[in-house]
Amino acid sequence: MIGGLTVSTVVLTAIAALVDSGIGTEGSLAYTPLIHAAGMVSVALLIPWSMAIQR
Repeated sequence: MIGGLTVSTVVLTAIAALVDSGIGTEGSLAYTPLIHAAGMVSVALLIPWSMAIQR
């Protein structure tokens, strides 16, 4: 379960940093609202991930 959280956090944060750099914000140098949202989405993905691994 922790592996799924780690992978989803890394992937979503990387995508958020790319989007941030594309729109002109500092991206990886700052904690932007988009990076915060990526972290919260990765936590929300734990619900279906835990249901999947319990099967």
